[in-house]
Amino acid sequence: MKRTKRTIIVICMIALMMMFAAVPAMAANTGTNWTLTDTEDPDVTINITISGTGNNIVFNLTMFVYNEVTSVSEPTISVTVPGNDFGSGTFNSFVTIGGYTIYLPIQGNNMSGKDGDPKIIDGIGAGHNWVEEARHNPACTVDGYVSYKCTTHGDRYTQVLAALNHDWDGGVVTTSATCVNEGLMTITCQRTGCNATKTEEIAIDPDNHDGETYEKVITDATCDTAGEMGTYCEDCDALLGITKIAIDPKNHVGETYEDVITAATCDTAGVMGTYCEDCDALLSTTEIAKDPKNHVGETYEDVITAATCDTVGVMGTYCEDCDALLSTIEIAKDPKNHVGETYEDVITAATCDTAGVMGTYCEDCDALLGTTEIAKDPKNHVGDTYEKEITAATCDTVGEMGIYCEDCDALLSTEAIPAIGHSHVLTGHKDATYYEDGYDEYTCSNCGDTYTVIIPQLTVIDASVASYNKNLQDKSNQNLVFAITVTLSDGATTLDFQHAEKVNGGQKGTKTFTYDEYTVVVAWNDNNKVTSVAVTLK
Repeated sequence: MKRTKRTIIVICMIALMMMFAAVPAMAANTGTNWTLTDTEDPDVTINITISGTGNNIVFNLTMFVYNEVTSVSEPTISVTVPGNDFGSGTFNSFVTIGGYTIYLPIQGNNMSGKDGDPKIIDGIGAGHNWVEEARHNPACTVDGYVSYKCTTHGDRYTQVLAALNHDWDGGVVTTSATCVNEGLMTITCQRTGCNATKTEEIAIDPDNHDGETYEKVITDATCDTAGEMGTYCEDCDALLGITKIAIDPKNHVGETYEDVITAATCDTAGVMGTYCEDCDALLSTTEIAKDPKNHVGETYEDVITAATCDTVGVMGTYCEDCDALLSTIEIAKDPKNHVGETYEDVITAATCDTAGVMGTYCEDCDALLGTTEIAKDPKNHVGDTYEKEITAATCDTVGEMGIYCEDCDALLSTEAIPAIGHSHVLTGHKDATYYEDGYDEYTCSNCGDTYTVIIPQLTVIDASVASYNKNLQDKSNQNLVFAITVTLSDGATTLDFQHAEKVNGGQKGTKTFTYDEYTVVVAWNDNNKVTSVAVTLK
């Protein structure tokens, strides 16, 4: 069958097997060296060598795949041939390598026997009746074997019993391994009759430090943390142990922070401390410049702007250390502090008989600041007055009345006394007529003065016919009768007269009647009917 590319190193074991039919193979005999080739897989070859000393026969088998040596065979297999030295015994062996069973017939010192040459087979063939002939038990380092003989055919083969190998005890340390040196252990085989020993090197024991030691600081102690001191092996520098180093209050290795120790004020520099963030120890100080805004001392007050009568003032609060103005407050108006202009105004006017009072006032708030006396004013009469006649009035002459101050009797003014006028009464009268004036005569009852009022002569300003009889044939008489309404110049209206006059009846005619102021024309027809009456003013 086809094999994979590999090199298989096999410790050959000679095994007792039942014989099977041989697999076709090619063998090249070289005495103690043989090469077997699988005819079905020419890429596989197996080399066999045999060598030995005394009763020890050593077989070395190496398998080649694709004509490349992929490994060498080791260890070897040792077989003891009973009762024969190497080169004289006869036995058959079977070896398995890489899945192949190899038949090894041994005759003397050659791999060739009565059963033919070495060959590749599938197994030991059937039909034999094998019986154990001899047995040699294996020792620790020497293989044993069992020899079998076929009672039917007389064939023989030998089954190798593999060496038992040593039964080593746990060993005894003869030299302890240390951290820098290997140790040594002696191991003894425990099998009866075998006193074999061997020594094995004990690997360096990194935990076994038997030399000197030294100390070295692992972690420095700081102000808030204990340190660590390491104890080291002087041979391998391994850390053997750690001890604590007490806190070192002077070793500050962490971060720092600043905090004010003494605040700077307006007149004093402050102090800033630098502290260890781990233990708060003060490491150093620096000066803080004066702080013109930090006023921590006493204060005093001083007026900035005085309050006046009409204006609030300002009071300042000052730092006593640096005189800085810290704050201000309002000062209420001071009604007594008048710093502005003044004006004067009369409180009480001086009069003709009394001194007056002049007030001086603040122009800002009108407060009265002071008074002065005003001399009597002979022209200022404020009291009551009285009247006294200076010149009596007559009928036609104006008199004079004096107004006097009741306080000082000074003549304050005069007033005219109207003339009392004449008291005329009607002492004579004549009516006006159409022909002449009339009059009224008046005489003053006080002084006898007289005057006459002319009444103008009357005139007619209108005259009209009031009525007339149209029929002259009056039952009583045949008179023409008419009435005239006259309006005079003084506005009076009177029925002037009724006129009757006989006229000639039975014939048409007219007649004119003439008066002082007007003319009346009457016309009638022959039937004694008045046809018109007309009044005409002169």
